[in-house]
Amino acid sequence: MAVLGYAVLIAGLISAVLSAGFYYRSALRGNTSLARPRILLFACTITLVLASLSLLSLILTHDYSAGYVYSYSDNSLPVHYLLSSFYAGQEGSFLFWALCSGIIGLLLYRYTKKRGIESPVMAVFMTVEAFFILLVVVRSPFRSLWEMFPGAPASPPPDGRGLNPLLQNIWMVIHPPILFLGFAVVGAATAIGAVIKVQPILLAVWAVATGRYRAAAIGIVATVALAAAATVVTGPGAWSTYVDLLRGLGGTLTTPHNFAPGAVAYQAGASEGLATALQLASAAVAVAALLAAWRFASPVASLQVTIVASQLVSSPLRDHYAALLLLPTTWLVARGRTWALVFPLLGWLALPADGTQNVWLAAASVPLTFFGCLAVVLAEAFLERRAGTFRAPAAIAPK
Repeated sequence: MAVLGYAVLIAGLISAVLSAGFYYRSALRGNTSLARPRILLFACTITLVLASLSLLSLILTHDYSAGYVYSYSDNSLPVHYLLSSFYAGQEGSFLFWALCSGIIGLLLYRYTKKRGIESPVMAVFMTVEAFFILLVVVRSPFRSLWEMFPGAPASPPPDGRGLNPLLQNIWMVIHPPILFLGFAVVGAATAIGAVIKVQPILLAVWAVATGRYRAAAIGIVATVALAAAATVVTGPGAWSTYVDLLRGLGGTLTTPHNFAPGAVAYQAGASEGLATALQLASAAVAVAALLAAWRFASPVASLQVTIVASQLVSSPLRDHYAALLLLPTTWLVARGRTWALVFPLLGWLALPADGTQNVWLAAASVPLTFFGCLAVVLAEAFLERRAGTFRAPAAIAPK
């Protein structure tokens, strides 16, 4: 069963890569058939279902020759905790995330097909899906016991290590699937990690500014409900830890692996005061862009500005936040700006940077990429308005 699971993962990776490639070609040429990428999309999802069933079979049959099963389950666990073992470790969590994304991808395909934006949106989505499957292939839950534990005895042990006691809670049976489904839905919109640092307050303000009062209310209610559920699972004490974490993020300009404009300036040799002033100036520019977009741009365009600017109004700015540029990139590609595909890639030029002065130029590529994307989205919003394809709703139209 482990061999079958790994084999279908490889097939799923190939399907995702090919599907993304065909979708990209269709987005660039605009006149190619979408039959092949759609078939490959369905094939990818089917392989993920088969791989997940294979892992579940190994867990439910207590096959401790699989290292993952040995690490996160034992003979005494009831069925519902055995199901939790599926996503108890990193390998299983990534597989479950990929499975949720695959299922959401089928819904996203139907949604974008009806609106004529299937090729650019699904090209980005399937690229992200291929990345997730690659992670599962490289760090597979189907590795044998002896591959994960080289010193293990020749025969499989009669029992496993068991599930982490912290996970043996009925809420932890429910919580991870909901969480990963949420990640997958977000991935459909931003193609991985949009929950990393998009400021929820800014999104709520955007919803109100564009007259989406129901969406703002639903978002606030959902946030409160999720916060209540998190309090039940983790305990009230977790909030003080969270506050301490947020407080610690305030003075990050002088710490390594921060690519905010002020932090990059500090790495380049500027004083802490000058770096702070530069950081405040960049935040002011981002806020000005937000206000302009909320007043004059279409709701869709202003949302793109909000997503990009939300990363620039506060520190820290990390290189992996470039994943958030996937949504404005998809919007630009759908409007015929295929060259915008470079934005998510430029954000990763800082990988060699480690916070030292000799690589500050590489680090500067991150804020420059974000500001460049922000400027392009604002310019596209201006062109959209000048062309007359957007009419501001009465609630936000200029007087």
